[in-house]
Order: sequence, then structure tokens, then C-alpha cells
Amino acid sequence: MKNEKISLMLISLSLIFMLFVTGCDIKSPVDGVELKVNTMPRTTVVNFSVYDAATSQLITDEATITFKGKDGNKVISMTNENLSSITTKKGIINFAISETIKVPSKDDPVNVTAVVSVNGYVSSSTQLRITSPGISSYSIELASYITPPKGVESHETDGKATASGVEKDIVANSSGSNGKATVTIPKGTILKNSAGTVLTGDVKTRVTYFDPQEEQSLNSFPGGFSVDIAGQPKTFISAGFVAIDMKVGNDKVEIFDKSKVDVDIDVTGVKKEDGSPVGAGDEIPLWSYNEDTGEWKREGSVLVAATLAKTANGQAMLRAKTSISHLSYWNLDWYGDACSEGITIRFTGNCFNQLRIKGKRISDGRYYYSGYVNGGDPNVQLLRAPNNTPSMIELWDYSVYPYVKVGEQQIDNLCGDDVEFPIDHDFGVTEVTLSVSIACYNDDGTATSRFYPNSNAIWVHKKIGTYYGTWMNLGQVVEGEISACLELGTEYEFATYINGWIFQSVTLTQAVYEFEFSNTTEEYRKYDEYKRVIDAICP
Repeated sequence: MKNEKISLMLISLSLIFMLFVTGCDIKSPVDGVELKVNTMPRTTVVNFSVYDAATSQLITDEATITFKGKDGNKVISMTNENLSSITTKKGIINFAISETIKVPSKDDPVNVTAVVSVNGYVSSSTQLRITSPGISSYSIELASYITPPKGVESHETDGKATASGVEKDIVANSSGSNGKATVTIPKGTILKNSAGTVLTGDVKTRVTYFDPQEEQSLNSFPGGFSVDIAGQPKTFISAGFVAIDMKVGNDKVEIFDKSKVDVDIDVTGVKKEDGSPVGAGDEIPLWSYNEDTGEWKREGSVLVAATLAKTANGQAMLRAKTSISHLSYWNLDWYGDACSEGITIRFTGNCFNQLRIKGKRISDGRYYYSGYVNGGDPNVQLLRAPNNTPSMIELWDYSVYPYVKVGEQQIDNLCGDDVEFPIDHDFGVTEVTLSVSIACYNDDGTATSRFYPNSNAIWVHKKIGTYYGTWMNLGQVVEGEISACLELGTEYEFATYINGWIFQSVTLTQAVYEFEFSNTTEEYRKYDEYKRVIDAICP
């Protein structure tokens, strides 16, 4: 799913130089000082954000996004370089689709799998389905191993392997003991990497379990809930997910030899899509997930144990058990029909900046979708929406804590007609028109040029006490102007990307406000990236 037209446009250095020479609309109050750029460097651009599932904050550790899938080879940088992967330490990244290779349309969409990995987090992926030129926005939430989101438990177990195999049984549990998932590697199991090389030494086995009934856990499910089966879009309804990561030294274990590994998942209390509980004797489809490619593969089915184990408090427990011969992420999932393109939800009413959207099924109360909408473009189209699934769509304000639900609406058919969603919550904000420019000054303080960005996205975060809150996307600048819903009298830090990040702290005092990024600010003197970007514009 995506929020269409949430805009973020990067302008390459080479293009900027070209525009200054040949493509600018020269205005004249100061003999050509003002330059207004009207050319978009790319026609199909993606703004991609990476969030921590527990905190809902952008991840500022280094994230690597690798492009796979049918059209993964069509991804390019904003300077027209082919990209197989890209990294960011901001939690935000931008890239484009090569329009010389393919122009996306509803009949011939661009389909890219974005595989995201961050050290200390469970790797994941999301499907990008781009159906038209323009600018679209996607996000993904990752689960931290150390501070996991609610419903996720993760634990690492030590072992040792020789050329003859594992020295003794390794029993790895997702919580250390009495967890929801257990993996047993029998004594004598030979561990190999993807090339088939036998691995020897200290073994680290991490088991991470995702509860299919907790919201934060569902939001961070690796691979999400969209899957293609026989070429048709489907949605998963999960009974439980286990991520198994094994390393011997720095080598990743991929293959088990001479014996199979047992996986045991607790499905007690898990509900099916119709709201009925899983019972002994039920059969649940089993899927493996390749975290390197973001692809799901059907691996047969698992039968829920007919014998009920007893917990310490005497309650019955249901277990789903299976044996595996290779290492992967493993998911117990039913699946339902989906439509490639669902409805568009149009949010109307009171002024807002960025809100979070959540979707949950009426039948079992489980969340299956989370995304964002900004006030600059309050229209969200649902992609790969579950068909014939009455849902409650919720709208939340995450700019305050505790978070506030500001509206909800039941929608019975996400694959039907478009829906209007009125908002009557007072956010305490005013519509502000911002004039944004990049100014170049001589040493004597006289301006030599002023560049008005066009098609760039503006990001902002509000100062709260002595620190700034989370970044929010305000929307797209059009010829140096953008309207947004903000608090007057409040200090914000604004940022935009022009082949690098530039930013400026501003205290808003009126509903029409002008500010500039320039080669005279403290940020220019203090930050290398800011200086590099401005120096390229102000040679």
C-alpha cells in the first residue's frame, strides 16, 4: 500500500548546473538574482522511510535497501546511476525508476521488492507497486532484537560445531525459556553456508517470534502480508512467524546436513480470519521467507498437535511442529484474495500535518496495515487490499504522546468505491504558507542568486523542550512555496534533499513566512553535507 503523491524530489548536481545555464526562468528584480526551477529531474520518484516498530521513530543507524523482484533492475539514483542497493543513516532514502526503460501504468506497473537490513534488526522487505509516473511514498517498520516491539520476543543461544556436526543438541527458545517458539538442532547436524562449505566453531542461534495478534508485531512482520500465488495477489492471515538466524563466526548458516531441524510454535489462542480459535487437528499452510530476496515459498502444511500440553498454570497449550532442512524465516499462514488496486481514501476537514493510518479486520480485530498521510496530499490509495474484508480504518496523531486516535470509519469493501473520511479533530495548528529558497551571498553580504526549489519534499520536526520530535513529511514544494499545518510561535527544523540534506531551524511567527537555506547560516559552517550541497549551488 502507498500514499500516492507524497512528494520528495532530489535534484542532481549536474542537473542543477544545467538548469542554471539553460533551464531557469530568470526573474529580474536584482538583475537575474532570482532563479525559479520548473523542470523535474525524474518522472517516477520514490520516497522510502525506515521506522523502528517499537518507537515509531525513523531508524538513524545505517540501513541498506536492496532492490529485487521483477523490476528491481530498473531502479536508478537521482543522478541517473543504476542502483542495486542504496544506504541511508537518516531513515529516509530517495530513488527513481528509469523512464527510459519503463513508464509505469495501471496495465503495466513497476513491481520492485525493497529488501531492508539494519544491524541489530530483523531484516524485512516490502512490495513497491508503482502504477503511474509521479512521486509516491512507502515505509517499512523493523523489529529490533534488543528492544523489540510489543508481541515480539528474541533470544540468542550459544553452541559449538565441528566438522562432524553440532557437538550436542542446541535448543534455542525465543525468550530463553518458555517462549513462543523453539528450534532444536540435533547433535551431529552439519552446518553449511550457502556455498555448501562446512562451518566449524562457535554457533550463535537467534530465534525471534512474532505474535500474530499484537499490533506492533504485525506492523513489523518481515515481508508483510502481500504475496503472489499462481500470479494472483493474495493477503496472509498469520498464525505465527519465526525468524531463525544462525551464524558460525561471521558465516551465515543456510543448510543443514545429515539431519533435520525441528521448529515448534505455540498457537494457543490464535484466531483464524473468521474469529474462531485454532484447534487441535487444524492444518495451517507453512511458508518460508528468503530475507535476501524478499520472496515467499510454500513449504507444505503443519498439523496442530492433537495432544494438549500443559503449561505451568495448568492451561491447555496447542503446538504446531515441523521439521526443516534449510534455514529461513518461517510463517504459518492462511491466505485470502486481494485486489491489486483498492479504494482511495480522501481525508477532509480540519487542517493537519502528518497522521498515521491503521487498518484492522472486523472479524478478528487484527491489524494488517499501517501507513502515513500528510496534509499536503490527504489522499491514500490502498494497494493489494484484502477483498471482501470489512475493516475499521483508524486515524492517529503520533506527534503527541500518548498517541491520540482522532477518527475511525468502517469500510466494508476495500476493493470498491472511493471513500471520504472526514476529520473533525482540532490539532491546534494553523495553515501556513512557506516561501522556501536557497540563497547565495558574497562576502560583503550581497545576494548573487536565489534558487527556488521545485518538486522537492520538505521534512520538518518540532522542538519539544530541548530536543526535536520525529521527522514528518509536509509535502511537495511547488516553485518555492508550500502550505502546511503548523503551530505558530513554535520552533521547527525544516529539511530538504538536493543531492544531500540541508536544514534550517525556524520559529514560525506568522501564517505567511519566508525562510532560506544559504551559505551564511550556522548550518553551512558546521555541517559538511550542508556545505557540500550549498557550494555546488553557489560556486
